[in-house]
Amino acid sequence: MYAEIGITLAILIIMLRIFGGTMKKLSMVFFVLLLSACFSETTLIKNENVAIEKVTQSIEKHKLTSLHQECLLFISDDKVDYYEVEVREKHNETCGGDPQTSPRLFTYEINKRTGKMRTDEPVWSGIMRDIN
Repeated sequence: MYAEIGITLAILIIMLRIFGGTMKKLSMVFFVLLLSACFSETTLIKNENVAIEKVTQSIEKHKLTSLHQECLLFISDDKVDYYEVEVREKHNETCGGDPQTSPRLFTYEINKRTGKMRTDEPVWSGIMRDIN
């Protein structure tokens, strides 16, 4: 994204030098619109906690499990371009189940730059699909 902004800025500077004053106003309007469009579509995921919060919201929105949030365990892995969040059952006195086990439910991938998410839910499919 930053490379595109830099290239756009360089082109605008060249256009200003070639065409002068008339182009100045038009170029500035174009640049402001482009810049605002770039930032409005970008949702930076700054850390694993933000990624887990997005996953939690998505699970609730799509009703991917009947378990309460306190009975879910989130294991995150910081990859180069995305966070991988594995969602598992949490077994304890409150949630029930064998505390020696933590069955995997599904996994999310959250793009760090765009915030777009993918999941392999339902587990049996084994294929990642887009989800919001």
